[in-house]
Formats: sequence, C-alpha cells, structure tokens
Amino acid sequence: MEKDATTALEPFEELLSQEHRLLSTTSREEAVAAAADAIWPMAVEFRSSKGAFQYDLGGRNTAGLDVSVFHYEAHGGYVSRLEPVEDAYIFEAALKGSATVRTAGRTFSVCEGTAVLASPGEPITWEDSGAPYAGVSIRIPARVVETTASALTGADPVGSLTFAPRIVTTTRHGRELNRLIAGLIDAASAPDSLLDHPVAAAQFQDLLAVCLLTGFEHGESAGLRAVAANSGRAAVE
Repeated sequence: MEKDATTALEPFEELLSQEHRLLSTTSREEAVAAAADAIWPMAVEFRSSKGAFQYDLGGRNTAGLDVSVFHYEAHGGYVSRLEPVEDAYIFEAALKGSATVRTAGRTFSVCEGTAVLASPGEPITWEDSGAPYAGVSIRIPARVVETTASALTGADPVGSLTFAPRIVTTTRHGRELNRLIAGLIDAASAPDSLLDHPVAAAQFQDLLAVCLLTGFEHGESAGLRAVAANSGRAAVE
C-alpha cells in the first residue's frame, strides 16, 4: 500500500531525539535566535508575549545539506519575515498543523501534504495561528541545483532558478520527493551514515536536485521538457 505524505516522513522524529536535539526551550527569544541560525534569517513578531510557548529543534548537516526538524506551539500565533537567502534553495514541508505563506506574489496555506520551496533572493512572510506545528526544513546549496540544471539541459549555467513556491507532496513527483527526504532524515539520524562519505553525499545532492528540477515548475522547465522530448524521438528513431 502506498504511504501517504505524512507517513512517509515519520523518520523526522528521530532528529528530535536527545542525540540530535539542538534546542528545547520555552523562551521566545532563544527560539528565534536558534531558528535564524539553523534554518533561516528571520524577524518574528509574536501576537502575544504570554501563554504557552514551546520550541524543539533538531538537526544535522548531512550530504552537504542542512536538515532541520522542529516542533513548536506559540500561544496567539506570530508573523515571521524570512530574509532572502542568496546561496541556497530552502524547502520546508509541514508535518503537523498549518501556516499561511506569502512569497513571489502568491499567498497560500502550507499544511500536511504541501510544502514551500524558496528560491534564492525570495523573501517569505510566514503567519502562524498559534496551533501546534511541526515541520522539516532542508537547505540545498544553489550551486548544486544550478549545476544539475545545466547538466540536464546541456546548456551553460543560467544562475539562480525561480521555482513555483508551493509544492504538493501528494502527487507522484511529490511522493518521490517524500521518499528521498525520508531516506535523508533516516540516514541523518543514524550513526556512521554512508552520507558522511563525500562521494555518497554528492550523489544524494544530485539526486535531490534532479527530483526537484524534473518534478516541479521552475524557469528552466520548458528547456527540460524539450530535452526529454528530443531524447524520446531519438530513441524511437
């Protein structure tokens, strides 16, 4: 039976275990500082300074990718303004709860079965209602995505690509991405991981980049479809 998006990402809990936990706090200020350092530079405005607050963060750099998992509950909710990052693509999938995202001229909800993919230079506003939320974030070096795009199209590198920011993880391509992420998190939480070896790490980076480039819309999607169509015609001939 095919696993759904949430089940496929269950290994994320391993990175919140004591071994990989980076922070567990009830301090709003400490949580913001840790999230800004580990995940994304940000400025956060809490709607209430009182009431329940809990933030748990775990993670590891593996396969040359910064992988973070987190769970929080912020009574009253908050608005977070995430600063543009120039040297990476940042993928964040919701595992529990929901939030409203505004980026690239679009507003949409991120909840179980969906994710956001921020391209270099794209700021994001993240609005949370205060309900418990859990997510997984992966920081992917821009050079890996852009070099892979060049290899797939056979063209010179074009620099930063702009992806459609909303990712649906319940489609065929989304499920493939889920399986890759689940494998990455499983490996990241294991001692003496194969991903600690540079060759294996580089191959995983490339595989993740290929999955994003061939499965989701971006500025070079038309070029990739043309290459695929030409390859198909050549195989027939």
